[in-house]
Amino acid sequence: SLQGQRKIVSNLNYNQALVAKDSVAKFIYSALFDWLVENINTVLCNPAVNDQISSFIGVLDIYGFEHFEKNSFEQFCINYANEKLQQEFNQHVFKLEQEEYVKEEIEWSFIEFNDNQPCIDLIENKLGILSLLDEESRLPAGSDESWTQKLYQTLDKSPTNKVFSKPRFGQTKFIVSHYALDVAYDVEGFIEKNRDTVSDGHLEVLKASTNETLINILEGLEKAAKKLEEAKKLELEQAGSKKPGPIRTVNRKPTLGSMFKQSLIELMNTINSTNVHYIRCIKPNADKEAWQFDNLMVLSQLRACGVLETIRISCAGFPSRWTFEEFVLRYYILIPHEQWDLIFKKKETTEEDIISVVKMILDATVKDKSKYQIGNTKIFFKAGMLAYLEKLRSNKM
Repeated sequence: SLQGQRKIVSNLNYNQALVAKDSVAKFIYSALFDWLVENINTVLCNPAVNDQISSFIGVLDIYGFEHFEKNSFEQFCINYANEKLQQEFNQHVFKLEQEEYVKEEIEWSFIEFNDNQPCIDLIENKLGILSLLDEESRLPAGSDESWTQKLYQTLDKSPTNKVFSKPRFGQTKFIVSHYALDVAYDVEGFIEKNRDTVSDGHLEVLKASTNETLINILEGLEKAAKKLEEAKKLELEQAGSKKPGPIRTVNRKPTLGSMFKQSLIELMNTINSTNVHYIRCIKPNADKEAWQFDNLMVLSQLRACGVLETIRISCAGFPSRWTFEEFVLRYYILIPHEQWDLIFKKKETTEEDIISVVKMILDATVKDKSKYQIGNTKIFFKAGMLAYLEKLRSNKM
């Protein structure tokens, strides 16, 4: 290690050497995996047409929510990712859908849903679990026990104690109230796993390698590290201290927790720019046995994932909608031309004219007024109504 301008060499004991060996092996494996994925994508995607690509289809397949007898850093990361995906699901299905009903001023009974923002804040905030974990991981004498006490002191009070608590007995666990259920995490190994990156000395040894593949892999990693630093700097600027003077950043080696958080931010940005479809995988029983169906376990999963609320909002809501103009242009042939001919022959067609044609089409085709609602700019239909109108249109043509 370097201290001031002096280089200090210290020998590792047997256990430290084992940890260092495993860290280097995992580092090379992880770096090789990332390098392979990047190069396969580069080969499959012709650079000549890359700039012309305007859309894509992506499939995200991740571990579901995990809750074992002993839950450690790995389960914490997986459950954190599931919290973020559940929040995106809530935003997409509940918030935005019902906000549009309010904006269009149609009659609607608001459906309540469980908002998991407090749990995400507990993990991500400036004094949240990940921040405190990183702080402890960077201390030379940082330990799981010391970190746990800081968690208790910082988070086991209002408002975070709604989603964080310590067990009644023992000082080696903390409990997080996730959207699915409460999970008790065993703190043993959290600090070591979060630090699980190679030391600068080992990295220099790898960089001195004559293996061309390894050199290429390490160059790719340096680019990724710079990208992470830039993203963190941007995050500081946005959250940041809007104080006068330059923003000071400390160039620190990223921890596994901080890298995982950054990868989730990038994933959410990608997902939020797409039209999302969800597939929920439900476990029929805890023993993974064929032909065994545990009713209570299945019901618990359906509730936790928001599936029951989704069914309610689909039944009560209006999944199909058209703007007035789109609707008229699509279905005007369903009424006699005498009804719309005079309007379309006008030099200037007003919004009132278009709405009058909308009402003519609806009066002629949909007898049950509860199957649709007319908003400020759109018509909203119950499930199945567009298929019915399309059938009428096909018959007419």
